[in-house]
Amino acid sequence: LAASVECLHNASIIQDDLQDNSHTRRGQITVARKFGPDVALGLTNRLVSAAFVCVAIDSLNPFINLLIRQLHLAISETIDGQTHELLGINGKDSLDQRLNAAMKKSGPLFALAIELPLITAGFNDHIDTAHQSALQFGLGYQIIDDLQDQASDASVGSNVNFVSAMSTDYTGDTHAAEQKSARIASNAMEKAAILALQLPMHAGLPLIHLINRQRSKLAYYEP
Repeated sequence: LAASVECLHNASIIQDDLQDNSHTRRGQITVARKFGPDVALGLTNRLVSAAFVCVAIDSLNPFINLLIRQLHLAISETIDGQTHELLGINGKDSLDQRLNAAMKKSGPLFALAIELPLITAGFNDHIDTAHQSALQFGLGYQIIDDLQDQASDASVGSNVNFVSAMSTDYTGDTHAAEQKSARIASNAMEKAAILALQLPMHAGLPLIHLINRQRSKLAYYEP
């Protein structure tokens, strides 16, 4: 289950770097930059396929159909968020539309890390709570990431940074946009934590740890 989520996570990173024209990732040259867009696209597809294989290895799992369905839903929702963000680069999206795109862009993959074990353990009634918690965390995570990447995104001509888009609402006042974005991220993290604590068997504790780590990054931007 963990390998399946990791395959999808890396697939999303490769595709995100390709679409955002990013030059580096984790201190190294991105796949698209080093090997070209065709290789990056092919590797993305291969990793997505591998994710399904990882789940299907345990063919005797009575919940195999639910696991495969959840993988598909996460991929679809992630692509929907990424696509909406890319189509919204004209700056005409409302704040709610930007929030929805940011939430879907990474939240579903965080959710999978909790949903797949819950399904396997028979806690299907808690899938929606886990999903909503991870979506809120994904929203906060994406905003924090964009807060930190403003300069690098601008240097490669990327127009999909949440904070940069927010600054247009404040007539170019970057400081005000950063504070507003930080407040939204903080509120999202708070909602995520409340929901995570409702999950059975302490399944939400790893997410709580991530939330606390991300919250510490907001101190610089909050008023």
